[in-house]
Order: sequence, then structure tokens, then C-alpha cells
Amino acid sequence: MTDRSGGRTLATMTGDGGRRVTRRQVLEGALAAGAVALVGGMAVTGRGRATVAQPSATSVALAGALTMLRLECDYWQRGLDAAILSGRDLEIATEIAAHAVEQRALVEGALADLGERAPATGGYAFPPEVLASRDAFLGLGADLEALWAGGLQGLLPAIDDPGVFAAAAAIAGVKSRHAAVVAALAGRDPLPAPIEQPLTLAATLDRIAAYRDVGGG
Repeated sequence: MTDRSGGRTLATMTGDGGRRVTRRQVLEGALAAGAVALVGGMAVTGRGRATVAQPSATSVALAGALTMLRLECDYWQRGLDAAILSGRDLEIATEIAAHAVEQRALVEGALADLGERAPATGGYAFPPEVLASRDAFLGLGADLEALWAGGLQGLLPAIDDPGVFAAAAAIAGVKSRHAAVVAALAGRDPLPAPIEQPLTLAATLDRIAAYRDVGGG
């Protein structure tokens, strides 16, 4: 597995050696749309009147993607820290964790470039048995990777900036490959359906809420 999101740039990540662009270049179109500048959460119109700015659909989608990636980072790092994996399992888990960290940083940077604040972060909790057993950990990991693949696919129609869409679609593709690989490690069918079924953001966040660590904030 060699997919990489590419340091501090957003790229199509198709593996064809295409042109790479900075986050700023990718997001210029969204920033310029409607000739409205976002300043500290306020929209300043041409007449100089300030009104409360509503986040764009692209920003909402990026915030949703960030929530998924934060959970992904936390889950795989917990598995690595628990030392329940070895051999090929450990190699793949390490790769997935690295991908998630890189992609999380890119999405955080993209939100910052849009003038939006990243949503507040919180802790996550998982059943103790999941972090005590290789089979349980990979089983839930397969479920979660499928969730993130479907959730990211569901975000794509809301993204109206072509560059951001290309990057988000590529990240969703990486999650699809993660889901297939982890399913195979867990002894499941790596391709249970021809394509992932897109999930709404509400449905995805509802599933993620089951792993919120309410006591830990």
C-alpha cells in the first residue's frame, strides 16, 4: 500500500503522477465565489455590511470528513499502542494509521484556508475487548473503514469546488481500499458489493457518536 496524500498539498491522488497543487490553489474558487470575503466568521458584502456567514456546503463536507478521519486516526493508533497486531496485520495497520494522519492534516488545512474553524475535538472510547483481541480489533476496523468509505462517498455531491471534490474523491477511494484490505484480514469478503453505498452525513455521524467518550470530553 503506497497511497499518500502528499505532505502539505492537496492532490488528486490518483497515482498517475498528475499535477500537484497547493491547498490554497485548490480552494481559491470556493473562496472567491459570490465575491464575499469571510472575515472571522462574518461575511463582508460589497456594501460593507457585516452579517453572520453560513458555512458553505464544501466547508460542512470537509468538517464531516475531518470527524471521520479523527476517529480513524484514534482507532488505528489505539490498536498499535495495544500491541495486539504482528506481521502483515501490523504492517497494514501502520500504513492505514499514517494515511489517516496525513489526510487529517490536509483537511484541517483546507478548512483553515476556507476561513473556517475545525470542529472541536473530543475523545473516543471503544469496548475493552476490541483492544484486547486481534480478531475483534480487525473486525471492528473493517466495519469502521466501510463506514468511512460510505460516509466520504456521501459527502461528495455537496462539494462544489472541483479541486476539493477531486481530493475528497481520492481520499474516499483510499478508504475503499482500506476497507477491502482490512475485511480480508478479518476473514471477510473484501468486496461484498460492487460499490460502496453512500451514507448521509447525519447517518455517519450517528454511527460515530456510539464511540464518543462522553466522560472524557
